[in-house]
Amino acid sequence: MKKIIQQIVLVAFVAIAGAIYTYFSHGVTSPFMSYAFLWLLLGFVLQHVISPRLPRKVKKGIKSLHYSLWLSYMLNATLGSISVGIIYIAGSYTDLLYAQLVVGLISLLLYLILSIVLMWATR
Repeated sequence: MKKIIQQIVLVAFVAIAGAIYTYFSHGVTSPFMSYAFLWLLLGFVLQHVISPRLPRKVKKGIKSLHYSLWLSYMLNATLGSISVGIIYIAGSYTDLLYAQLVVGLISLLLYLILSIVLMWATR
């Protein structure tokens, strides 16, 4: 229960920080900044849905890779979304900003593929 409360607090913090930043941006908004908390929320929901379904007898290296992919997704997607939002609100634009967001989405895809493989391999 303590872990869930910490996760809710983190999601709320990112949502409130995005709202405050948008409020002080002189009427300029960015959907990347406004909805950055959704990447965290999706990651936490996936963790609570997928983790209990994973087999207990998984090699330590595979388990740490699985967890690292999840953390990589959470960090890169959330921070990528926030950085794109900040730059967009500042009035600048570059395609390089999307690189971190793309890395986060690739990590999410690899996390989901590894989850499916682990669930099916131990049937």
